[in-house]
Amino acid sequence: MRTLYLILVILFLLLGGAVLIVWPAAALASVMGLAGHVPRETNKVLLLFAYLFYGGVLCYPIIYIACLILSITLLVIKKSYAMLCALLPIFYICLISTLFMFLSLGGA
Repeated sequence: MRTLYLILVILFLLLGGAVLIVWPAAALASVMGLAGHVPRETNKVLLLFAYLFYGGVLCYPIIYIACLILSITLLVIKKSYAMLCALLPIFYICLISTLFMFLSLGGA
């Protein structure tokens, strides 16, 4: 049972880390989006979600590394919260993806 738990935690950590492969391109696009000009007539809610998306993309490596260190530490001291810490980056990516879907729909 402990081996299966360990394999699942490692699998979730690898899945969360796989997103970091495309992160440099997404970070560059986010920085360009933050530096862009915003017209006055832009919907404020849409603008808020855009800035949340940009900030969320830029903060992902910090969140992933923190969850990775915490999860490995919890595995070493044999606590049952290691799985939750390994799943947090995946939940975070789902949240960022939801923000992106909202932005692609035009804030409808």
